[in-house]
Amino acid sequence: MPAQSAYLPWLLRGNQLVAGTGLSQVAGQLTSILGPIAAGLVIAKLGVASAFYIDAVSFIVVIVALMRLPDPQRVASSTHPIEAMKQGISYVLADAPLCAMMLLAMVVNLCVTGPLSVGIADLVKTQLGSASAYGVLLSAAAAGALAGALLASVWKVQRRGLLILGGSAALGVCLVGIGLQHTGVYWLACVLALIGCVAGFVNVHIGAWVMQRIDPVVRGRVSSVLILGSLGIAPLSMGLAGLALLVNVSALFLLAGGILICISAVAARGTSIRYIT
Repeated sequence: MPAQSAYLPWLLRGNQLVAGTGLSQVAGQLTSILGPIAAGLVIAKLGVASAFYIDAVSFIVVIVALMRLPDPQRVASSTHPIEAMKQGISYVLADAPLCAMMLLAMVVNLCVTGPLSVGIADLVKTQLGSASAYGVLLSAAAAGALAGALLASVWKVQRRGLLILGGSAALGVCLVGIGLQHTGVYWLACVLALIGCVAGFVNVHIGAWVMQRIDPVVRGRVSSVLILGSLGIAPLSMGLAGLALLVNVSALFLLAGGILICISAVAARGTSIRYIT
């Protein structure tokens, strides 16, 4: 993932980065939607082993495609991976807007990942009681994320900072909405589709802005730090979500949404994110 994030800005011009990032996320969402369907059909017709064989062979296509891509200019470096990570962290900490953006992204992941992963599964088990309902909810979230990424690739935003802050607050409102009303499948599907759309739209602009801002020489190192901070928060978020469920599922979503709204409001009072263009 860090290599992909660092390579895309090298491959595209600056004014193409938002659209390119959007199309990359669209491709990812499409494969996450169509892949399980194709796998299910293969398993039903040919069996599980055949599905894995086909999956393995498909990587040959990936390798051929990668071989046709141009290589970036190589810079000789003897830096140890740990030292490179330290340099990436130092770079982020020295850039106030970049550091603020990373902290906000971590808070968003903390408040969203656990509640959606653990909370929605608990709702399906205890109240909806249907595997098909769970499938509908997952499909709604994926469709929303696909729509958000598509929208981001064609809609040029002048004030990205305000967009990101507004998107974070909107995610908090959606979580509060689930906490207040979480009994209808179609209601939950609509809210999850909106969450997916907002998250997909905002993620494209965050990714494009970060890659445009950082020095090309340290893109890989900084990308590693940002992705580590983003993915590393997921286990903590899920653990805290499990603890909040000991109270009840409403408390989980209300607490997560309330925290996210408050943090977005605090971040909006500063200038580090608000004035990002």
